Amino acid sequence: MLYGIVAATTAVLLAAALCALLRGPGLRAGIVVVGRRGRRVPVVGGLAVVGTVGAVVGAGEWSGAARLGGEVTRVLLAAAAVAATGLAEDLRPARHRPGGRWPRVARRVSRYAVPAGAAALVVPYDVLGVVGGLAAAAWIVLVAHGCVALDHADGVMGAAGVVMAFALGVCAVADVRDGLAALLCVLAAALTGFLMHNAAPARVTAGRGGALFTGFLPAAVAVLVLAGRGPGVGGSVLAALGAVPVVSVVPVRVARGLRGMGLTPRGVVVVVAALTAGAAVPGVLVFLEWAPPLAAWVAAAAAATAALACGLLGRAPRGSGVRLGKRLRAVRGRPRPAAEPQFVTVPRPGKGRGEPRERPPLTRTRRPARTPEL
Repeated sequence: MLYGIVAATTAVLLAAALCALLRGPGLRAGIVVVGRRGRRVPVVGGLAVVGTVGAVVGAGEWSGAARLGGEVTRVLLAAAAVAATGLAEDLRPARHRPGGRWPRVARRVSRYAVPAGAAALVVPYDVLGVVGGLAAAAWIVLVAHGCVALDHADGVMGAAGVVMAFALGVCAVADVRDGLAALLCVLAAALTGFLMHNAAPARVTAGRGGALFTGFLPAAVAVLVLAGRGPGVGGSVLAALGAVPVVSVVPVRVARGLRGMGLTPRGVVVVVAALTAGAAVPGVLVFLEWAPPLAAWVAAAAAATAALACGLLGRAPRGSGVRLGKRLRAVRGRPRPAAEPQFVTVPRPGKGRGEPRERPPLTRTRRPARTPEL
């Protein structure tokens, strides 16, 4: 307990300090993405999160204060290898990417083959079997890439990662996996320190490396914790914990859809975190045997449907550049329709009554005041 408190406090402070220290060099080196309103945001948050988790866990192992075991070391090394591929892509400027067939093949291999191989090395085949192990590895890859898809908005990926880490930490403590629980505690604390600089308006962003690390580590721990629970409980809890990230793999941006519906950037973070927690809490209850597996399946389906609906409703229809929220705001503030054209008779000198001409409608909507009769 004492090690967990000290490790979490150290991780929060260290992650926040690393984000602040790396922001300036990232801006000067041009390792940035263009955010809202043309702001240049450095992609150094992932390096801070990975470095913080590795430093805190490594210090505990080196000093002997906490021997987390070989299982934790294997998961952490696999997650670090996956994050290294994303960090390499983040640190390489986009304008220097070579074209051609083989560079594209190498980029796809680094994006998908490395996470799949790392997940295959972590999965316990002696408990799940070959088919179950391959399915679990595919689920780990989906969650990791789902966190990458959530990283396109300020604070969304970090908030979802914190919720997942805390929920899995409760499951690890209940399963007496102290090493995995400590690892998740450090990850949640590091993401909290990162969110101090990633909350809207973001001063740093995680990038592909940090998002892959944030998604891969809890997913791998979830597979290890739920390996002996059977397909009913284990499958339902996995579906509940990864409902929102897995749906984000579909090319529908949840946070962008919520912004299109009129929510503020901080409101988007709250909604995505609420959806993740709404699916994770029933999963934890099912793991603790306080609820049937059906509750986790229903919660996962509800969260996934809500996230998908938010992403679809906020999209603009084809052929229109106006989103739903902007259309609603335009309807609320729509001016009154213009008055119908009136025809008046304009006399011409020497030609009788004249001919009717169209008079433009009044521009002012206020009715002119009447003069009092004398």
